[in-house]
Amino acid sequence: MKNFILTSLMCIGMICFLGCDQGGYPAAPDNFNGTLIQGKIANGENLKAFFDKILLNNTTTIMGSAEIDKNGVFSIPVNNAELAIYRLRIGAKSTTIALSGKEKVVTIEGDLQTLQNGDYTLTGTKEGQIFKAFEARAKASGNQIPEAEARAFADTTSSLISSLFATVKWINIEKNMDYHKGILAKFKATNPGSTYARDYENIIKQIENKLASQNLVPGKPALDIDLPNPEGKNMKLSDLKGKIVLVDFWASWCKPCRMNNPHVVEMYKKYKSKGFTVYSVSLDKANQKNRWIQAIKDDNLTWPYHVSDLKGWQCVPAKQYGVRGIPYTVLIDQEGNIAALNPRANTLEQEIKKLL
Repeated sequence: MKNFILTSLMCIGMICFLGCDQGGYPAAPDNFNGTLIQGKIANGENLKAFFDKILLNNTTTIMGSAEIDKNGVFSIPVNNAELAIYRLRIGAKSTTIALSGKEKVVTIEGDLQTLQNGDYTLTGTKEGQIFKAFEARAKASGNQIPEAEARAFADTTSSLISSLFATVKWINIEKNMDYHKGILAKFKATNPGSTYARDYENIIKQIENKLASQNLVPGKPALDIDLPNPEGKNMKLSDLKGKIVLVDFWASWCKPCRMNNPHVVEMYKKYKSKGFTVYSVSLDKANQKNRWIQAIKDDNLTWPYHVSDLKGWQCVPAKQYGVRGIPYTVLIDQEGNIAALNPRANTLEQEIKKLL
């Protein structure tokens, strides 16, 4: 009888050893190489815990979920964690957590009622500890972190994701574009394939385009363009300062453009001796380069300024100038300022005469 009891106790101990980790949490699945998010949340019994990745556009992706047992214990295996901000969500309560993506086990212990206040213990992630402390500072200030303080934190913290988060949330991107680009470059250097790096870069580009479009009004300086001609030599729009310039966005495959070319040629021949010229930006693609060159010859576009990045509708200057359809033209005066946006065939000559 004694041997039977001893054997039974040994078996029970072995089962616990195999099914639980040393802290009494459910063990990770066999051959699991990701990050185990485990926790004990009072008042969370018999609910479900979700672990989401928060993207920079505020959308979320569910990385894993688990039922919380009667003791408030849960364990969520997370594959493919990366350097990012995450959210632990239980019912209507949630909290944000930063991870480097290299953690093996992260433990959260607290009470569901105070979870969203950051009143819980977090272990297993240095990245998370830094972010948690900064979040506590933000909440204590009523979520009103001064830009100078956010910049000081971003410049000195060892947590790249916390640095990026503080910069995006608390430092105005329109007024501090170069600073944001510096944070992005630092982040991309160590995390080139990160979804955060990709999304952050897209946000910066969108803001740049927005700022550019706000300046696209008559009287404002024209945005410079610096692209290669068919021979590969770069030609800058700003080098034409002193001339009246028609920036003409077109493409060899665009029928309305080709139909409009004779009128542009007429204006060029009529006013080139008076300081008028054309700077043509083609929206052809790389595999259409020969077609672009042939169209220049066929349509008798004899001015020397023909450029293209051969990216089609992804042409960077076209985006900066807000081009949504072609042909699209911008008339620039002798000082390099915008004189008229997209003057039509029947008004172009009148606009040129105003500048002579």
